[in-house]
Amino acid sequence: MAQLLRATISDVQDDFLVLLDPKGKRDVPRKHPIPLEGMAAAVIAEAMDRAKSMRTKWLFSSNGKIKLNLSTVSDYVSAVSSEFVSSGISTTPFQFSDLRRTIETRLSGMKVPKETRAYLQSHGLNGVQTRHYDRHDYEQEKRDALRVLHQWIESCGSH
Repeated sequence: MAQLLRATISDVQDDFLVLLDPKGKRDVPRKHPIPLEGMAAAVIAEAMDRAKSMRTKWLFSSNGKIKLNLSTVSDYVSAVSSEFVSSGISTTPFQFSDLRRTIETRLSGMKVPKETRAYLQSHGLNGVQTRHYDRHDYEQEKRDALRVLHQWIESCGSH
């Protein structure tokens, strides 16, 4: 999430959001392109419009001067969790950090291969094979997985 909150309008390139992943032993963050599919494309387009109207470089900012703070977003998710539990939408409270795990688990249940999920979440992309031999960008696989996820999310709203 910290990578997402650091995103600027220049990180939106064509139909990708290109995050910078500084994890691991690297001097230069690795580019992590995420295809903009479904509602993600709409959310990013809205964020772009908002950023431009505030004349800020930050894709996610409340005032245009600084990027959103991770603790601010975490506090908001905690408030949503409390509301969901009190209204019966959710039976258990959740935290911001639970969202990535939930998406990973849902995609797994929808038969999205582990390798594709790893490329989506920028996990486990090291090792000899990945670093030296496999030059495939996994764009289509990531797009397909995001479409499946988008369809699942839409189906949740119709219940």
